[in-house]
Amino acid sequence: MKIFNKIIILCILTVSISGCETYKDMDVDHTAIYPMDGEWIVNYINTSVTPNDTSDFVVLSTYGTVDNSTTQMWIRSINHELTGATPPMASFTGKINVNVAANTFDGTDVNNTRVIPNSTATPPVVAQSFTITNGLIEPGAYTTLSGGKADKISFTMTDTRKPGVVYSVVGFRRTFWLEDEGM
Repeated sequence: MKIFNKIIILCILTVSISGCETYKDMDVDHTAIYPMDGEWIVNYINTSVTPNDTSDFVVLSTYGTVDNSTTQMWIRSINHELTGATPPMASFTGKINVNVAANTFDGTDVNNTRVIPNSTATPPVVAQSFTITNGLIEPGAYTTLSGGKADKISFTMTDTRKPGVVYSVVGFRRTFWLEDEGM
């Protein structure tokens, strides 16, 4: 019986020791425009009216191009109503210019690929465009509602669908914490 107990203890020790194997950390791949890509929570501030009209939180996404360009990225307003209010800016998607070293971005008369022209519609849907200026991403510069730090995004935007309206857009890299999203 003593030999049987020793064999069981030896087997348990063997299994325990072999289970302590350590593995190296996984290598993390980034896109060519990292850290400019990501999901953002932003407010649109209509600076064309007094007092300024500010939207509730809206989700904005920036991501790399298929060819992994270092000079361009896609920007997309997902138009997700996080706090239940309709944002003043309609959805848009377009390819804009980036300077990764300076964390800046811009685009003039960017084709809005979310709006597909259709001349047979009533009224006709025409090609739409938007312009982004003074785009900047500042690492760790935004204090979220929960008191944490996140990357800040800011830019000025105009859209041909709302002539004469200028938006100042300010927000932070999405943390997915409910407190930060105003919930």
